[in-house]
Amino acid sequence: MNLNGKTCLLTGASGGIGAAIATALDKAGARLILVGRNQSNLNVLMENLSGKHHTAIAADLGTDQGIDQIHQACTDGIDYLINNAGVNYFGLLPEQSAQQLRQMLEINVLAPMLLIQSLLPTLTTNAATIVNIGSGFGSIGFAGYCGYSASKFALRGFTESLRRELADTK
Repeated sequence: MNLNGKTCLLTGASGGIGAAIATALDKAGARLILVGRNQSNLNVLMENLSGKHHTAIAADLGTDQGIDQIHQACTDGIDYLINNAGVNYFGLLPEQSAQQLRQMLEINVLAPMLLIQSLLPTLTTNAATIVNIGSGFGSIGFAGYCGYSASKFALRGFTESLRRELADTK
């Protein structure tokens, strides 16, 4: 795949899957806007990439300020938005805190929704591709993953609905 001249925004960039995606996109020639919570982890990732035209943004997707930071970095437009950021807390429902459940819903569902909403004018103008990273847990609920499965089911429903809303934009 040749992505020369294409700009890709990747959330959750410094995690395991995110770093692998970033590396593959870098090798394909994309200009990357990498988003993660930890600047140090982003710096390590940036050092391992060959492209010198990448941008790293330490932002909390669970805040309006974080969404705004990312939005400001995309004023020149993007060609791909890859929503990869996610959190998971394993445990039976009675063992999980309200904070853990809120964070899974906030980062796994609400953050991609708000980020896409914020970037939608740019995304539709550029006929950008949106990729929301799901999970097998978004198809089948598993014991110990009630909150995570619910969040990934919701992300899948959002993605299907958004695809229908945007069907006429390409």
